[in-house]
Amino acid sequence: MTIRKRLEALDLSLPAPRKPAFSYQAVVVDQGLAWVSGQLPWQGGFDGFGTHRESWCGG
Repeated sequence: MTIRKRLEALDLSLPAPRKPAFSYQAVVVDQGLAWVSGQLPWQGGFDGFGTHRESWCGG
C-alpha cells in the first residue's frame, strides 16, 4: 500500500505545500562545483510519494 493510499484509507489529508519564501536557483556553479538545491528525481509520473529506491530506479 502506498503512502497516498494509506492516508486515503485513514481519511487523512495533507495540507497544501507552502509557496517558497524566496526565488531559489536550482543549481549554482562555483569554482567548478555545482551546488544543487532541493531537486528530486523525476521519471514518468513521479508524485513525491514513492520510495527512495523507486525514484532512484525509475519505479
